[in-house]
Amino acid sequence: MLSQNRTPDEVKNCSLFQLIKYSLSSEQCMKSVKSMDSLRPMKFNVKFEAPFNEKFKFSDLYPTHTITLTIFHGEQLDNNRSLSENVHIHIVDDNLRFGVKKKMNFNGLIVRTDIEEENHIYTYWEIPIRGICHMLDYFSNLFNSPPIYELKLGDKTADRREITSWIKKNRGSEVEYLNLDELNLVTSKEMNCMLRKVKPTALTLNWITQRDFRCELPRDLKFFSCSSDWLTKADLLNMNYELIDIEAKKISYQDISDFTTKCIEGGLPALQYCKIKALDLECNFAIIANGIGHNKTSSSLKVEVENKNSFISDILDFSNIFMVSMITNVRMAKQ
Repeated sequence: MLSQNRTPDEVKNCSLFQLIKYSLSSEQCMKSVKSMDSLRPMKFNVKFEAPFNEKFKFSDLYPTHTITLTIFHGEQLDNNRSLSENVHIHIVDDNLRFGVKKKMNFNGLIVRTDIEEENHIYTYWEIPIRGICHMLDYFSNLFNSPPIYELKLGDKTADRREITSWIKKNRGSEVEYLNLDELNLVTSKEMNCMLRKVKPTALTLNWITQRDFRCELPRDLKFFSCSSDWLTKADLLNMNYELIDIEAKKISYQDISDFTTKCIEGGLPALQYCKIKALDLECNFAIIANGIGHNKTSSSLKVEVENKNSFISDILDFSNIFMVSMITNVRMAKQ
């Protein structure tokens, strides 16, 4: 632990992990960190992740929730190039705790805590969701409310309801990337409620298995990724997003043709790239081409078709259209 007798310049030169440990030394240290004249760019990642295996409850290595504080260079977060430091704050079910843990003061709340040297802090809670909200409050207060870059929700409805309510109340609903990659049992009502409380810039929505599921997709996304049985033509034609990567079973040849026509006519001006994996279609370029209404020439639509055994592609000439890929992974038509 750093000495509590630090000058302001010494505090400014600390790493993020050192700053956090220093802030926990005393109330005066916390105020010293909080009052720093300039803070480095910083963002939250918030992930709800179940223990790797329920049988391994003897280990602290399987936290239930994680907050990651990230310091980065410049104005944008870049996972590949410019990250300088991550600190992972784990919120662990107190039932997973073994041995005596040090009690630390998080802004008036005493919490059993392990602080490890490799940028990991473990905190133990009887009700973990309350722990994650309290940790978000604490570090938001300490570091002037860093924005939330990624929110990955877990499989507990009550947890999802509480964290999205916290974000609506304390962040004005703003999240850069909402990751709903594994919510296979979520209902339409809950999904629409979550998307009213959280307003992401990018959204991943996969593996929903409810047959009657419907979702009112946000209109102002920049990126949308989805694998589903429920996406319809109406959904597709309203996706004025910059980047689209979807798998769908209810998309027809004519749906692809109408989508392309709308792109050519400028009806989706934000769209820069789109990949559609149409799971129920066979390889037939002619059907797609014949269904496209157009009156200009000399631009290109790239149509790619693949299955387990082979891959082919072709270029269809149309005007004023960027690259659009339509991928089908069904049986190739025999020659």
